Amino acid sequence: MERIRRQGSARPGMGWRRALSLAAAVTAAAWGAGSQPAGAHAGHPPAVVNIGGGAFSPASVTVYIGDYVFWSWTGPDYDHSVTLTDPNEAFDSDPGKSPSQVTHGPGDGYAHLFTHPGTYTYFDKVHPSITGTVSVQTLPGSTPLAPAAPPVISGVRMQRPPCRRKRRRCPTRAILLSYRLTQDATMRADVDTTGTPAGTVMSIDFLGRRGANRQRVSLGRLARGRFQLILFATNSSGYTSAPKRLPLRIQ
Repeated sequence: MERIRRQGSARPGMGWRRALSLAAAVTAAAWGAGSQPAGAHAGHPPAVVNIGGGAFSPASVTVYIGDYVFWSWTGPDYDHSVTLTDPNEAFDSDPGKSPSQVTHGPGDGYAHLFTHPGTYTYFDKVHPSITGTVSVQTLPGSTPLAPAAPPVISGVRMQRPPCRRKRRRCPTRAILLSYRLTQDATMRADVDTTGTPAGTVMSIDFLGRRGANRQRVSLGRLARGRFQLILFATNSSGYTSAPKRLPLRIQ
């Protein structure tokens, strides 16, 4: 599937029907004459979500990569935003506004073009308990878009596996790594010395999946001492994450 340029979401204050027409024109131009425009895949009409009555309705929609989702403020309450902080699909209908500054009127609309598969939970920053879900699928027969940004590693924790020896200290032969990823990626863990000059004494490669991960990393018979574990993630487009560094003591 050809990548569609993100030419901006429909701005607040624009009626959703006008937003729908604008998005259709933008995506048709991006795909070219004779191509199927995003947001209008055959047998799969664009998704429209109404905002009002303290809820997003419907609360959950399913679209394909390259589809727009349209939000329409229908009232009677209009102090709501449409906000998503996921790094793959981040957007905000009211950027730069605090919750107390968010206001809309009848017929206001907002649109976002989804380009990455996954399930995304967005929220109203005025009333954070109000949430909605967009499930983005790959169009059958198409090629998934390659990631255009590096993965992000977070929540890294390192533990030693349980020791079964009752009377003697267990040598450090392996560690358990827990972490989260924003994308599927190939992981690399380098074990570096901490002296001067520093050098890599061991490298371990393994696969990581989007979301929570837990990986056992074997350290073999690494000599006792203090080291540094450096964790990287590289996605299918060749983008590499910022490194995560953890102190490692071999006993």
